[in-house]
Amino acid sequence: MNYPDKSLSLYRNAMELLAIEEIEQQLQNLPKNLAESINRNEAIAYALNRLPPLYATSLEGYFWQQKRARETLKDLISKAASWGIKAAQGKKEFRSYGDTTRLMARYANTN
Repeated sequence: MNYPDKSLSLYRNAMELLAIEEIEQQLQNLPKNLAESINRNEAIAYALNRLPPLYATSLEGYFWQQKRARETLKDLISKAASWGIKAAQGKKEFRSYGDTTRLMARYANTN
């Protein structure tokens, strides 16, 4: 299986930054010890899996998608962030995608 180099992609999901911003804002309203115990990456991924992807291939499209989402999906973004934070509470850190070579090889060989 060949996976394209992420740096070569000419598209971006405009929803990612909106989810990150909302999660960070909600975490600021939690007690410091609780906020620090939450796996942010887990919360973000959980939230994004509950939000519609809004891909764009240009900066103009990216900002248009974000503007549209802020206007029409604000409540859903807030709920998804809250769900992500709750789901990530108490979750242990898992191995990140930092070293994908072995991980991809492992799953590629299971076919």
